[in-house]
Formats: sequence, structure tokens, C-alpha cells
Amino acid sequence: MACGGQVPGQPGPTTAAGGGSSASNAPTSTSATGSGPASLATLDPCKLLSPSEQQQLGQISSANGTNLAGVRGCDFTSTDFIVSPAILEKKGVADLVVTGTVSDIQVGSRSAREMRGDTGGCLVAIGVAAKSRVDVAVIDSRGNQDNACALAEKAAKLVEPKLPKS
Repeated sequence: MACGGQVPGQPGPTTAAGGGSSASNAPTSTSATGSGPASLATLDPCKLLSPSEQQQLGQISSANGTNLAGVRGCDFTSTDFIVSPAILEKKGVADLVVTGTVSDIQVGSRSAREMRGDTGGCLVAIGVAAKSRVDVAVIDSRGNQDNACALAEKAAKLVEPKLPKS
């Protein structure tokens, strides 16, 4: 999955040739303090949303792992939308390639940027460290950008506690 400017105006997911592979929806383990894993390298993007969190977002029918140009991601798909978290281990929030309107926001205790793409999708880039981030992209099948951004923000808030502390 690629997000944040790989394709101008497309903040949503891109699947490598051959499609993604099926992945488990089991919850990600975190410490009792909710500090997340020690590094992004050990984080499985398909475990960033537990089954109960997926239901909070809507009727997710599948979760498929993706890997495009070294960016590990997962496409959580429903009939109405796709939510796609992606792990960028070598690009920080400041490296976000802008192809739409960008706003600085907070997700939990972290700095983030929300990008409203030119084609109706929405992406929230959550800063993990100066040179790493997790993007949560949403494409609404009806093209409703406000809904896509609301869903991206909601998913980002569910993902954020599972990320490593810098």
C-alpha cells in the first residue's frame, strides 16, 4: 500500500501486482501502559485494528496485507469504504507529499497531518518519530470526503495507542 502522494491526488491504498495476502485480524499486543511495540519494524499493520475496533468503524468484510515499495500496509474493506493503515519506517510527517488540502491535527498525544485528497479520499499521517509515521487512508465508495475524513480520524485514534513511543 502506498499513501501520501505516490499517485497524485490519490491518498488511498494501492495494492501491489497480484493483490494482497489474507491476514489475521487478531489484536496487537501492547504493554499494560499502552505504550505499543518497541519499534515499527515488529508491527503488523493488519493487527492495528482489532475485530471489535473494526466493528466500531463499520462492517469490515476482509483485511488484506499489502507491501508496495517497502511500505507495509493493510486494506480493511467494507462495501462502503476501505481503511488502510500503512507503516512508513523511513518517512516522517514532514515528508508527507501533499496532493490536496492539509491540516495539522493531534491524534492522541502525537502530532499528525490530515490530507484531503483531490479525489475525495482522506489520509491521516500520525508521527511516530522524526523519520517514521503511520498513515491511515480512507476511501469512501460514495465519494463522500467528509465521511472519509471522519472515518480516518476515528481509525487513527484507534491505531495510535498501539504505536511505539518515540
